[in-house]
Amino acid sequence: MSNIFYLLPAPVMAVVVSYFLYKAVVENGELSPFLLTILLFCLGFFGFGVSLWPWAVPRKITIWEAAASPESMSFMLIGVALILPVVLVYTGCSYYIFRGKAQENDVHY
Repeated sequence: MSNIFYLLPAPVMAVVVSYFLYKAVVENGELSPFLLTILLFCLGFFGFGVSLWPWAVPRKITIWEAAASPESMSFMLIGVALILPVVLVYTGCSYYIFRGKAQENDVHY
């Protein structure tokens, strides 16, 4: 109960983002639902991280005890720094290419 003020912003922001996401979907927007969905996904991970901090395995192993050696972490950082922009550009390009392709009256079974 003492950490409720640390945990409270994550669900409140998720509710607010969910409201705006619903509103954007109803208004048939293209870009705003995409960005709001990404934000909602990130808020889920943020809430999960805040609620478990600093435990990797609750009440058993902290994140510092579970971390790999600094050499391994720097190797993974280089890999993430190279691959993450490629994944983000690919996602953005595929969203740009397929925008506006689905129409409301274009349902075939």
